[in-house]
Amino acid sequence: RMARTVVQGYAFFSTDNLKKHLELLSQMKISELQARQGKVELEASVVAKAEIREFEKLGRKGKVCNATIQDDSGTIQLTLWNEDADTVNVGDRVKITNGYVNEFQGEKQLTAGRFGKLEVVKT
Repeated sequence: RMARTVVQGYAFFSTDNLKKHLELLSQMKISELQARQGKVELEASVVAKAEIREFEKLGRKGKVCNATIQDDSGTIQLTLWNEDADTVNVGDRVKITNGYVNEFQGEKQLTAGRFGKLEVVKT
């Protein structure tokens, strides 16, 4: 519920509630995502997670894992890199900020990438 005061037909919202409301409005739906799209902002639930794979590239070791996330509009593969591969689990709700959509073998995949952020908002 939003706290508001109505004065002469205008509604005033508290700053915190307004921020939350604007954040919800700005979030994208999985069904709206397009290949090579950047600046993806969304929240979704993790419904599946594959095995973590280790790799070495340019002398540096890393981890990668694919997960499936879902919102009320559909599902998409989410690529989890390094510590995110260990942190994110089935049943978690994740928030992606400044994500990027790749396409691999004709399938869209979402990643936080180098410039984005992935956070678990609810376990």
